[in-house]
Amino acid sequence: MFTNVLEEEQQKRAETCLMPSMAALMRESMEDGRFWFHELIYSCFEAPDSHAWLALRQLLSSIDELVTVASPEVELFVNSKMEQLNQYNVEWAAMKEELDKKEVDFQALQASVEEDAV
Repeated sequence: MFTNVLEEEQQKRAETCLMPSMAALMRESMEDGRFWFHELIYSCFEAPDSHAWLALRQLLSSIDELVTVASPEVELFVNSKMEQLNQYNVEWAAMKEELDKKEVDFQALQASVEEDAV
């Protein structure tokens, strides 16, 4: 529908131009799939059932076969990421404890300075 409206508007403004019309370029990019790949990039691959993925699956019926990852590889990857998360949580807990201690020390120092100023 968008390309039809775009085409109508361009015909109303019919200018002599050697370049293809925007409507023709849009229609071509939607038909050959370029538009949908751009949509995926712009949407950061939001969901496997997004409009862009559905359109690409119609254009390239074997696309899911191209991206299939073996289950052992996925499991290794997930385990690796979970280990990294656990390590991060341990490091963050230690940092948080140190920050909290410094905050308490700062509060005590600030209270002491305020008492001396009075």
